[in-house]
Amino acid sequence: MRTIARMQNTIQPYAWGSRTAIAALRGEPSPSAGPQAELWIGAHPKAPSLVRVHRRWVPLPELIAADPAGMLGAAAARFDGQLPYLLKVLAAERPLSIQAHPSRAQAREGFARENRLKIPLDAPHRNYRDANHKPECICALTPFWALSGFRAVPEILARLRPVMAARAAGPLDDLARREGSDGLRAFFTWLMTLPAAERETLVAAAAQAAVLADRDPAFGWVRRLQAEYPGDAGVLAPLLLNLVCLAPGEALFLPAGEL
Repeated sequence: MRTIARMQNTIQPYAWGSRTAIAALRGEPSPSAGPQAELWIGAHPKAPSLVRVHRRWVPLPELIAADPAGMLGAAAARFDGQLPYLLKVLAAERPLSIQAHPSRAQAREGFARENRLKIPLDAPHRNYRDANHKPECICALTPFWALSGFRAVPEILARLRPVMAARAAGPLDDLARREGSDGLRAFFTWLMTLPAAERETLVAAAAQAAVLADRDPAFGWVRRLQAEYPGDAGVLAPLLLNLVCLAPGEALFLPAGEL
């Protein structure tokens, strides 16, 4: 296929999406009836794009399968006749969840395991919807705040002690004593496995203490996240992870496996 063709692309209505950004981009009525979080352009089996061919709409994976080399060029052989990326237009009205995408080996093993268990691809409890790893690159169209990988331990301690010292002295001291990733792994495991009531109390106290902390924007984000998702362990993420603000045109690469 060597022509320019019209496409229809799926909008994912995740709760954190904007009601205006994607609608305005597409020239549609704004605000939209519901949140529009991600516009998917590609051949992902969950929501493949449709291509207008001879007065009918054909799923993009079907066109690629019929002529891999014609559709993908030299990449067809390298990527087993599959489109090797998914383009998304994101419109985040609210903060997203903290995520870590799998490595290639994890994705292949997990996808095969859930297939053996016959878990439907669209099941809410399914973790692996395909066998691909998912490194990501985001390019900002507007100012965009992002979290990318863990901070160095001294930076983490400098931000956690002012807001958590009274309630997490032991785990913080252990984090300071242990070198390398072992201490960070132990601290993060402790935080994520706290009983719900204890975690909510800890997070609420940290968010309240953040009001009195310095002007580091990470503390401001702790307060905002507590207002959006009270008691969630992710409220503390800006103190643990690198916080960056992308200006329009700036980009950030995130390898698979990093928060």
